[in-house]
Amino acid sequence: MNRIAKISLIFRILFQVMLVALPLFTVISWIMLPDQVGLGINHNMISYSPIPEGLQIEYLITPGVKVLGFLISMLTVSAGMFIFYQLVRLFKNYENEKIFSLKNVRLIRNVGYALIVWQVLVPISKALLSVILTWDNSPGHRMLETSLSSTNIAVIIIAFIVILISWVMAEGHKLQEEQEYTV
Repeated sequence: MNRIAKISLIFRILFQVMLVALPLFTVISWIMLPDQVGLGINHNMISYSPIPEGLQIEYLITPGVKVLGFLISMLTVSAGMFIFYQLVRLFKNYENEKIFSLKNVRLIRNVGYALIVWQVLVPISKALLSVILTWDNSPGHRMLETSLSSTNIAVIIIAFIVILISWVMAEGHKLQEEQEYTV
């Protein structure tokens, strides 16, 4: 097995693990969410909560609200899962020494578009979560909160670069085919 195939195997396995771990972690974070939100889940100095930071919740979170929160979280998680799935397929091709194929061009382009969709869904998801989680607050304390950070913008720029790379690879594939058929 050559070096590219070995490294591709490692990345494929990593992305397969992440493909499963991402929704599993999301489910666990919503199940383990305390009914009364304070500091979130805290295990040995690691603190995580699926609730947007700074959101004031004035009531005990019901299982119904947790389910709705989970479903809203799955908007962004599903985009991440799609990205990981495309990467699994891409690195499987690399593992099988299929490097410069149109199938890989499509997979890379799909990753770029999915990165954009993911970053568009992040503020939408945050807004929906803020409404759902503060809906039972007293009047005047309900919130609609969203944000777009420099990280979101950076990921969108990276997505456009990934799409550009797929376009360059497609052009390279066309040139390679033309050379193969030239006598």
